[in-house]
Formats: sequence, structure tokens, C-alpha cells
Amino acid sequence: MDLGYLKKESRSELQKTLEPLNPRILDPYLQKIWRSTKKIMCGRFAQFSPVSLLKEAFDVRVVKCDPVQSYNVAPSQDVLAVVYSGERILTKFFWGILPRIGKKETKPPLLINARFETVAEKPSFREAYRFRRCLIPADGFYEWKKAGSIKEPWFFKVQSNLPFAFAGIWEKRREKEEPIRLTFAIITTEATGPFSEIHNRMPVILDKKTYENWLDPDENDPKRIKEIIQGGSISGINGYPVSRRINSVSNNDPSCIAPLDLSAKL
Repeated sequence: MDLGYLKKESRSELQKTLEPLNPRILDPYLQKIWRSTKKIMCGRFAQFSPVSLLKEAFDVRVVKCDPVQSYNVAPSQDVLAVVYSGERILTKFFWGILPRIGKKETKPPLLINARFETVAEKPSFREAYRFRRCLIPADGFYEWKKAGSIKEPWFFKVQSNLPFAFAGIWEKRREKEEPIRLTFAIITTEATGPFSEIHNRMPVILDKKTYENWLDPDENDPKRIKEIIQGGSISGINGYPVSRRINSVSNNDPSCIAPLDLSAKL
């Protein structure tokens, strides 16, 4: 497997972790992050397509993990990701990058999103943006619409109903005495179209024709990378309300994406 384009340290860690990662039952700190994701864009999504479909949709040649269907993916979980190293590889990354800058006496929050407008400048993201980009396969994502004093969950997917890809960046991080892990964040941008009625931000969804350039290790000029996103993003998505069962990460089954009201759509 050719990982020559990566820095020595990153290359070594990627080789070590392109094997199944053991899911962790979270400590109270990460449980708090899970509960707070209803306030974040993008903080929950679904990833349930079978491997056969993912291989076809993303031209994956090597599978280095044990994919598990999830209808309620949340931060601090191990999530399927596509990286390029001579060929496209399906692996798993931990959702949430630890910031480079933070108070040593406190546990810094996980950075699950990176703003498109500033990702090339932020210390926690800028190197990954240039050298470590990935595709995050998804079948849809959730957002909460304010309705009076409550927030109603909605599920959004692309018009083709096929799996699509969020623009992701990955980074290696170590916290205290824990082993180094590979982590990722999803890039978000200003919401457009009907979705702006729900939230002012949305995840960057890449057009299939953009995958090759996005994963290309030789594309490391921030201006050029910005052009890739600007010229190859999808904004056409459909959404409908779903059950509040999605509010709890312990609920993870097809009923999470079942339409609650067919007459209410975006």
C-alpha cells in the first residue's frame, strides 16, 4: 500500500489504524457531547448502506474495517471514511478532532465540524485541509427545526436516494496517556435553498465528479482546494420530519428515518 505522500508520522499511524477500531462505550464527558449534538451542524447522520453499495458509489478497492449499519451516527463514534493511498480505502475514523490549542487543565471539546470559510486558516484544521482529506459516506443527516418552544428532528438526503459523501478532513491526535487515534471533522458551509429555513449551516456534500480531486494528495494549494468545494458541492437535498427517538443515541434502527408526516417536506 503506497502511503508515500503522507508525512512519516501520519503514514505510520494510518497503517496501524486501517484495521477495525473497537467501539468505545463513552465516559460522561463524551456522553455530554452526544447529548449536545442537537445544537450543532452537522451533529448526527445515518450510515447504513451495505458495503457492496459503498464500494460501487465511492470506487472503493480495499475494505479495512468491519462496517456496521447505523441510523444514528454521533460524535465520538468510529465512523466509516474513504481515504486514498494509491487506491481508495474504506476504513474507520473517530468523529471529533481534539483542538491543538486549549487549556491543559481542562478537557477540550471535540471539533466535529470545520467551517468552510475558515478551515484553511484555523490551527486545528489547516494542515489536515491541505494534506489529509477524506470522504465521509452518508445516507442522510439530521437537523432540528424550531417549532415554538420545541425542536423537531428532520432527516435530509440527496435527491437520488443513494449514499453520498460529506467533505471531511482527518488528523491524528493523542490525549494524555491514550494511544494516538485518527480523527475527523466534517466541513460545513452556509445553508442554501429550503434548508436555510431549518438551519443557517449545512454540511458540504461533494458531487461524485469531485471525489478524485478532493482525495488527490497532490492537491494541497488552499486556493485550489477551495475551488474544488465551490465548484463541486451539491445543494439539492430533500427532507422530512422524523420521530424524536433520534434524540437519544441509544435508538439506532430503521424507524429513526421513518417519515413522521408525509405532508411536511422540504
